[in-house]
Amino acid sequence: MNQKTGIVAATAILFLVTPAQAVIVDHFDAPQLLAADFSSDAFGVVSDAAIVGLERDMYVDWTGGFNAVIAGAGQSGNSLLQIYTGPDTFGTVFVDWDGPDADPLFVDHTGLGPLDITFDISDGSPLNAIGFEVAFNDVPIDIVLYVASDASNYSTAVVNVPGGITSPQHFYVLYNDFVPQTGAGANFSSIGAGGLIIDTYGGVNLAIDYVESLYVPEPSGFALGSLGVAAACSVGWLRRRRRSRSKSVVVGTGRLPS
Repeated sequence: MNQKTGIVAATAILFLVTPAQAVIVDHFDAPQLLAADFSSDAFGVVSDAAIVGLERDMYVDWTGGFNAVIAGAGQSGNSLLQIYTGPDTFGTVFVDWDGPDADPLFVDHTGLGPLDITFDISDGSPLNAIGFEVAFNDVPIDIVLYVASDASNYSTAVVNVPGGITSPQHFYVLYNDFVPQTGAGANFSSIGAGGLIIDTYGGVNLAIDYVESLYVPEPSGFALGSLGVAAACSVGWLRRRRRSRSKSVVVGTGRLPS
């Protein structure tokens, strides 16, 4: 049964040029391809030494329409997370980094360690934000970032990504701008899991190049590209399982548009 939790997250989302330093969470090199439609949701895990926690979990939840919701990474030689839906098709894509649990149906809230993401372990330089690069995006879409210290303490932020992106753009959220959802919220010096939640609708064609922890100056030192507004979203990462409707849940494959 898929038990979903409604949350509200709000933050100022900034568009930036080049970060001072960054630590990659996932470059999306490791191949993965899932498709969900009216007959089945889709899920899978990929292990790779270049992924934080050594594993990426992905779950694609079809909720309506006449076509598939497709999510893939590392396809056709591209280091991208790509999400595509046909016309009049709806669903949600969950991408989780929660350590090597080999389980895409539940989030292991302490699976990463805990992991301190307030500094770069390679040189001790500070980190104060989570960001990603959008390679292209056709229509406006909200991307939820979540971070958890454990099952009782997690935080979220909503990134409002505009449509019409045809060349790479960077987005980030300062740690201080994440909104606590349970308990005291996430402690960024003790992270057990994190991920993306992307609600899709007809005509989505989105590609994300990478996700990273990074350091950026305070907002006053950078130009604002866009401001995020309050957004309500229904997410199921906290206790995510298969949907309760009468259809099977299988590992699915699909084909992304070339």
